[in-house]
Amino acid sequence: MWRWLRLLTGWHMRDWLAHTLSSLSLAAAPQVRSLGISWRKNGLKVEGGPVLTTADDVMVCADLRYSPSTPARKADLSIRIGRQHVPADSLTPQPDHGARQMVQRAEFHLEPPETSETLELCWRGQSLCQAALPVLSLRQFVEQLQLIQPTLYVTLRSTSENADPREHTVPCRKYPRTQARRVFSSAMWISPTPLIGLLDCHPVVIFREQATGKCWEVPLRLSAEQLLSRQAVVTVECPERPRRVSRWTMEWRLLHEPRGSCEWEVCSMRSLHRQIELVEAYFVWQDDKSNRVRCERRLPKQLPPGRLGPCFVLRSREAGLGFLARVEVFATFRDGSRPVQLASEEILIGDAPNPYMPGTVAVSDLNEVIAFELRSGGYTIGHLPISPVPCAKINGEGAFQPPPEDLPWSPAFDEELKERLNRLMDPP
Repeated sequence: MWRWLRLLTGWHMRDWLAHTLSSLSLAAAPQVRSLGISWRKNGLKVEGGPVLTTADDVMVCADLRYSPSTPARKADLSIRIGRQHVPADSLTPQPDHGARQMVQRAEFHLEPPETSETLELCWRGQSLCQAALPVLSLRQFVEQLQLIQPTLYVTLRSTSENADPREHTVPCRKYPRTQARRVFSSAMWISPTPLIGLLDCHPVVIFREQATGKCWEVPLRLSAEQLLSRQAVVTVECPERPRRVSRWTMEWRLLHEPRGSCEWEVCSMRSLHRQIELVEAYFVWQDDKSNRVRCERRLPKQLPPGRLGPCFVLRSREAGLGFLARVEVFATFRDGSRPVQLASEEILIGDAPNPYMPGTVAVSDLNEVIAFELRSGGYTIGHLPISPVPCAKINGEGAFQPPPEDLPWSPAFDEELKERLNRLMDPP
């Protein structure tokens, strides 16, 4: 009998040892190749970065390499976050060419926590790796968000007959009532995190007419690419075109709080031609031999064969003013005869300098011409003399001979006068 008991005990001990050794020594923990965190909001997936508390869910994706002796089972994996254990939702094999071990991808879905946490990937209760899960509240997102350069854009089109039907969209803060067709507001949003948090901030632009107090509220719409980026330029159109002379206000709001504003004025067309300022003027010279084009501020006494034309750099005298104006270029003669119109064109005038070149004329046709004259609405804006600057003649008593009365003064003459005065003031 004792003999049979010894045999039975040996058999049970052998089975127990075999089971224990197979479960302890042969089941090695998988190796973590990568661990990625992403989150979703309104169907858009955001990779990494702080997770908004208003996110729909948080996804954790881990690539694990198993040894041939270790079975890959979804029930062995879990995510520990705080006191909560979240099991794996899926475990799928991944191609791993050239490797003897098997690679599996485990996916977890978590609820977005209220504060930043540290999540821990576990296999059979054993910790494999840890990762930080930063969390950003909606208020923190709004505080980090920046609104850069809220700007007003106006589409202008001429109202005169036989004018160019093209439209010009320019940034300005003042424009004529009859030329405006559409009004836009544009600004840039910049954030250290994706702009997808704007979906919970109710961003709007409010257009208000100050005289009547009427308001028009326009919600902001961003594309999927803009929501996933960290900066975006957003433009909205004013639903009501201002039709009378008045002052308006544009205000950008987030969560019913102002973030930026801009004021503009709608003016009349009266005396706008007097707002055109000549910044500088120079010549555009085209050589017949080399066919090269160059700019010259002063011309030599003898002009070689070629073509010559003026270039006027214009801007508005008032900051932020933009409008369309018709300008004419005339050629004035030495004998005082009636000036001849060379060009007439409607151009855009803004507070930034803008060059205007009407064209060129053959040098042989400019023998009796002393200057190019720029006009608008019968008002002379400036001259560009073709003749060189006359020399000042001073006698022994200190008196000087004045320049000819028909000499048109120009900004080029001012520059040369300043240059000569500076040379006189320099020490020898």
